[in-house]
Amino acid sequence: MFNFFKKKVQKNNSEQRNIFYEEKNALIVYFKCNKCGETFKSYLRKGYDIINDYDNDGFIVDKEYIGSKCPTRIHLHASFDRNYNLINYTLDNGKIITKEEWENEKNESKKR
Repeated sequence: MFNFFKKKVQKNNSEQRNIFYEEKNALIVYFKCNKCGETFKSYLRKGYDIINDYDNDGFIVDKEYIGSKCPTRIHLHASFDRNYNLINYTLDNGKIITKEEWENEKNESKKR
């Protein structure tokens, strides 16, 4: 029974993955519009796009995106601790994708 519980905990931890990729002084997030399927790569600079959240002693991102294929507004809100570890996030009208999914989508659109 202990092994079953241990496997379940590991599975839950992998589902709680960080959606942001760290690169130098920025965080990158990839997502897709729920309506038209357009993919986005958002490069969020620390200290500019990611701002201090003095109330919670951390950082926040509050961004809105509009693509070139449709007028749907995609809203990203994320909270981080002082070490830029993701606490929680919401993405309205969009779906998080991996860097690999974004690259595959871009390669497929070049072939067309």
